Order: sequence, then C-alpha cells, then structure tokens
Amino acid sequence: MAFNQFLWAIAWKWREVTGGDDGIGRFVPRRPVDLGLFYLDRTRIPNKYYFTMAVVVIFLAMGWYLSQTPFGNTIQAVKVNEERAAFLGYNVNRSKLLIFTLAAFYAGIAGSLFALFQDFVTTSAIGLGMSTEVLFMAFLGGTGSYFGPILGAAIFVYFTDWVSSITEHWEFFLGVLFIVLVLYFHRGFIGLIPSKVRGVFAAGR
Repeated sequence: MAFNQFLWAIAWKWREVTGGDDGIGRFVPRRPVDLGLFYLDRTRIPNKYYFTMAVVVIFLAMGWYLSQTPFGNTIQAVKVNEERAAFLGYNVNRSKLLIFTLAAFYAGIAGSLFALFQDFVTTSAIGLGMSTEVLFMAFLGGTGSYFGPILGAAIFVYFTDWVSSITEHWEFFLGVLFIVLVLYFHRGFIGLIPSKVRGVFAAGR
C-alpha cells in the first residue's frame, strides 16, 4: 500500500508526463491502430468493446489453462501451506516470484484495456481506491475458485452502477454488502453455486 501511494504521488506531481490531476487524455492521439492484419478504429465504441472482450476471453482462457498445469498445482500448494510445499521439494520463492510476475503482467494488460476503453486516465487509476476495489472484487466473488474473482467483478460493477443510479450514498450499501459477505458468505458468492457445479470451475482441479 505504501509503494502504491508512492507511485500515486509521483503521478500526481510529475505533471509533464502524467498530467497530474488533469490526467492523460488530450495528450494521447486517437489514431486508428493498423498492424497490417489487424485494424482497429478507436473512434468507434463497438470496435473497442469487442476488442476488449476478445482480449479478456483470450487471457482468461490462458489463465485457466495455466491453473491446470503442474505449475498451477504448485501455486495451489504454496497457497495452502508454504512450509509443506517447500518440504515436498517445491521452490517456493521461485514459484511466488513467477506468479507475482504473471499477475503483474495481467494487471498491465487490464490497465492498457482500461486506458483504451476510457480514452482518459487520471491519477485515481493507480490510487488506493482502485487497488481496494480490485481486492474487494476478488473477495466478493471468492478467491478459492478461478472464476470467483470474475463473478465478483461482475457483481461489483453492476451493483455499484445500479445503486449509484438510485442514491448518492451508494458507498454505504456497498459497505453493507461487504459486511454481509464477511458474516455469511466466507467463500464469496461463488460459494452459492452448488458444489457439483463449482467443482468444475475450481482452479487446479
């Protein structure tokens, strides 16, 4: 969290590069992306939507495949018990470094898609609020399943959009939802899905 705030302070003060509180938007040219075999007209919102959807589906499939490999099983073992995984011969530090690097790569892809879709980036994109929202999405859906955070992200986005359209105090209801989650849904909302169906989507199974 401290390192996050450090980067936020740099983005806030280095106005020549980041635009400060004005963000980056008018500095970014909106020229079409032409790679020969691939062409994307950034001025058309449906094009950006389907491009974003395609990238998301591809990377989710890649992540799902990775979770079924021996490396995915190693990460599951390290997650459950690092000491036992090390005793069994797994290189815990290397595994943690690899999965952290992969997670950072996915975060970078998500950030680039966010900038592409919004056509505008402010310092709030790397602020503590955004980091908290991402963690909340994961806990909301459930971190014990590969598709749990995906479900949590969908619930978070649609719930906040719906509540904010009704009242300006939507953050209060979001807090209530989080309290209910902690008290009654320890596995997240993915836990409401029947166990037979959930077992199909469980990571590393």
